Amino acid sequence: MDIASLDNGEPIVSGIPIVTGVDLLEPYDHLKIGGGLICWSGSSDAAPTYKNLGVENSLLFLVKDGVL
Repeated sequence: MDIASLDNGEPIVSGIPIVTGVDLLEPYDHLKIGGGLICWSGSSDAAPTYKNLGVENSLLFLVKDGVL
């Protein structure tokens, strides 16, 4: 997964692997993105893939400390 600036599309972080059970943005706290990103699989244990992301798996952005 890649994250880019809304202002100009400039890359901020590239190549983040999407895995379940961890905050995908934790290693990038120094960038002050303002939250965490979790891959949630609902009731299944399906690993995230291009085919099931958004169907069996979802990416949830969780705002930290009420700041965004």
